[in-house]
Amino acid sequence: MASPKLVSLEFEVFGRVQGVFFRKYTQKQSKELGLRGWCMNTPKGTVLGQLEGEQQQVEKMKEWLQHTGSPESQIDRAEFRNTKEIDSFSFTSKLWLQNTGSPKSRIEKVDFRSEKTASDYTFTDFSVHR
Repeated sequence: MASPKLVSLEFEVFGRVQGVFFRKYTQKQSKELGLRGWCMNTPKGTVLGQLEGEQQQVEKMKEWLQHTGSPESQIDRAEFRNTKEIDSFSFTSKLWLQNTGSPKSRIEKVDFRSEKTASDYTFTDFSVHR
């Protein structure tokens, strides 16, 4: 039996998505679906990110980003771009982010176990950036 197809895409969510724990809930939902990636607030008031995983799970996440979000969010629209099939996960190194969800968030622990420079790091699971 063939392995499930993996896909990668970028997303941007518009509406009331900052200051409502949208990134935290995005991280939680992504982990529940077994997806990997990252998301962050933008200066223009949107949430931008990238995710990858099994195509069926990515489709569920797209639906969640378009219609569900965090309890206090109000999603106007979600845009998806650069969707592509991938052979394997590209997010493989670990960066643990905690206490995310406000502009005053700070990184509590960073776990680098490679010889790469910080700019070369990608993420396991789903990380939230400020």
